[in-house]
This record gives sequence, C-alpha cells and structure tokens, in this order.
Amino acid sequence: MKRLIFKNKKDFQKGTKELSLCQKIEDKESITHIKKAFSYSIVESLRTLKESSEEPQVHVIKNIDSKKKIEKIDIKCVGNFYFPYERSFLKIKFEHSLNVQIYWKTDIFSPKKSAILT
Repeated sequence: MKRLIFKNKKDFQKGTKELSLCQKIEDKESITHIKKAFSYSIVESLRTLKESSEEPQVHVIKNIDSKKKIEKIDIKCVGNFYFPYERSFLKIKFEHSLNVQIYWKTDIFSPKKSAILT
C-alpha cells in the first residue's frame, strides 16, 4: 500500500515558497514514512560580483532503536545563492530536508551490508 500527500504553498507578498511531499509505504517487512520538504525565501541583496557565496551546510542524523525496531535518518541542507535581477542581486535562501522513518515488522531488521551486496 502506498499513500502520497503533496503540499505547495506560495506567498508572493513575503517572497516565500514551500513544497512538501509525505509518503507512506507499507509492505510485508516494514512501514516506511518519507517526508521531503523544500523551502525558499527571496530577499534583495547588496552583494557585489567580487563577493563569493557561502557553501551550504549539510546535517545528517541517523538513529536506530533496536528495541522498538525503528530506524530514522534526517538530512537537512541549508544555504543560499544569488541571482542577478535587473541591476541588483536577489538572495535566495533555501532549506531542503529529508526525513525517513522505517518501522520493521520482522525481528531481523536493517540487513547488514554484505546481505545487501550479495
């Protein structure tokens, strides 16, 4: 069984846009919840061409609870980039996130790498 929810929010007054996608997949071995979210915000910048843009920050958290048979992974990427518009630059701030939760129904969960590769 597979369920999918898609959300798209825009606010032109504030210069923001948010997209999110939630998915639930259920099979014999597990129930998986996946959430993807993308957020963008636009502001005018005083940046010049000589300035360099910063690198995005990526955060990864993985958690395994063997008693409850739950695996979680959270990935977040935050940063910004610049876009030329008329005679100035626009700064676009972004935040992308991916959250995955796996609830294992069986006693043996999260197979070892050797089992996956063979």
